[in-house]
Amino acid sequence: MSRPVFASSLVALLLLSGASAARTLEHPPLGAGAFAAYESQDTSHVAAPAHRDTLRTHESFVAKHRFLRTTLEVVFINRVQNLMNRYVVRSGPETDQFVITWDSIKENIKNGFEWDDNKFITNHFAHPYNGALYFGAARANDYDFFHSFLFAAAGSWGWEFAGENNHPAVNDWINTSYGGATFGESLYRLSTLVLDNRATGGKRILLELGAGVLSPGRFLNRMVTGEGYRVHQNPPGHEPDHLVGVFETGARMIGDDHVWEDTEASAFISFATEYGDPFSETLEKPFDTFDFGIQFNFDSPDSIDVVGYIDVEGWLFGANEYDADHVGDFVAGFSHFNFYSNEVYRYGSQEIGAGYLNRYRMGERYRGSARVDLNAILLGASKADHFNVSGRDYDYGPGMALELKWALERDEHEILSLEQDVSWIHAIDGNIADHFIFMTDARFQIPIHDHIKLGVEYLFYAAFREYKDYPDVDVSAPELRLSAAFDID
Repeated sequence: MSRPVFASSLVALLLLSGASAARTLEHPPLGAGAFAAYESQDTSHVAAPAHRDTLRTHESFVAKHRFLRTTLEVVFINRVQNLMNRYVVRSGPETDQFVITWDSIKENIKNGFEWDDNKFITNHFAHPYNGALYFGAARANDYDFFHSFLFAAAGSWGWEFAGENNHPAVNDWINTSYGGATFGESLYRLSTLVLDNRATGGKRILLELGAGVLSPGRFLNRMVTGEGYRVHQNPPGHEPDHLVGVFETGARMIGDDHVWEDTEASAFISFATEYGDPFSETLEKPFDTFDFGIQFNFDSPDSIDVVGYIDVEGWLFGANEYDADHVGDFVAGFSHFNFYSNEVYRYGSQEIGAGYLNRYRMGERYRGSARVDLNAILLGASKADHFNVSGRDYDYGPGMALELKWALERDEHEILSLEQDVSWIHAIDGNIADHFIFMTDARFQIPIHDHIKLGVEYLFYAAFREYKDYPDVDVSAPELRLSAAFDID
C-alpha cells in the first residue's frame, strides 16, 4: 500500500477521535544525493518557472528558535479556544466560565491549583491533544522536544489561569503539559509523513489540512510563515528508514467470568504504527523511534467512550546497540502516554521510565524480541467504585508501572505476542485508595497474504482497589478479539 493510504488512515482516525471528544514513496528521501535525483525529474507541474532550478530549503521558513513568534502563537491558540467555547461550542450558562476579566485572573492566581471534575475523555484525551497544539507550534519553530515541552507547560498554565474563570486544575496542567509533549511529538512526526512541500493545487491543500488535524499548532505556523503554501524542499529526515503501519478491524467480545458467559459483542477499528527501528538505525533525538496505537469501539454503551485506547511510547535518551544482523540489546529512557476506556477497563496515565529491549535470532526465518519497562506514573487515573466529592467516576494519583512484552516474528512479520502490564496508583484525589491494575494480552496472527493477516487476541482485565473509607473491590473480565489486519509499509 502507498504512503497516501498511510497518511489518509492517520487523518481519518484522528478526525474520528476528535468527533468523539467534543508505503511506496512518491519521491525520494532527501538524503545525500537525493535532491539531485529529484531535480532530474520533470518538476514543471509542481513549481513556478522561477523555482524550478533551486527550490527554497526548509530552513528558509523555519529559523532557529523564534521565541516571540512561538509565544504569540501559543497566546493566539488560547484566545481562539476561549472564543470558540464562549460563542460556538457552548451555550446557555456553560458560556459563563469563559468570561475572562482581570478579577477572574487575580482570583485564579490567588486560589492556585486544585482538582477538577471533568469527564475522563476530556482530561485524558482532549487536554493532551490541546497540549499538542502548543507543542506543535514550538516544534514548527525549530524547538526540540524538551524546549517544546516547556511551551506546552506555559500554554497550559496560561489557559488554566487566564483561559477560563474556573479555578486552575493541577491534573489539567500535568495532562496537557506532559501528555501534550508525548502525544504531540508522535502526532508532529506523523504529520510530517502527510506533508509534501513540493505538491501544489488541490493535493497540497488536502495534505496541509490533513497534517493540520494531526498537529494544529504546526498548521498555524505553516500558514503564518508561508511554508504551508509555497513550493520548497522537504526537510532532511522527512521519514524514517523503518515505517510500518497496521490498519485492523474486527469484533470484540467481552464476557463476565468467561468470554462465553453473558457475552457482549461489538465492532472495532484500530491503527498502529512503528516509527523507526532501534535495532537498525542510530537514535539521536527524542522520538526517533516510537510506537503509536489508537482504537475505536462501536456498539458500546453510551456511557463508554468511542475512543477505546490511545497508546504512545517514545524513546527519549540512551544509546541503542545492534549488529549487522539488526539484533542486540540496550537500556534507554522512554516516555509513555496511556488512555484506555472500555466497558470494564478505564485507565489513563502520564509515565516516564527505563526500558530494556532485546532482539535475537531464532534460525534463518524467526526472530524473537523481549522488552521490560519500569515506569514512574507522574499522574494516573483509575475507575472509582464509590461516590467521592470530586464528582468524577475515577480517582487520581501517582504510582508505578511494570510492562513485560515478548514477541515472535517470522520473516520480520509478528505472528505471536505476549504482554503483561501491572500498575499501582496511590489515589490522592477522589477516593483515598490504592489501585492495582492488571492487563494480560496474548495475540496470534496468521499471514494469508503479503499485507493481510487474520488474528485472534485474548485479553484479561483485572483490578484490585483498596479503599480507605469504603469496602474494597475486585473486578475482572476477559475479552476476545477476532480481526483482519492490513499492513501499510
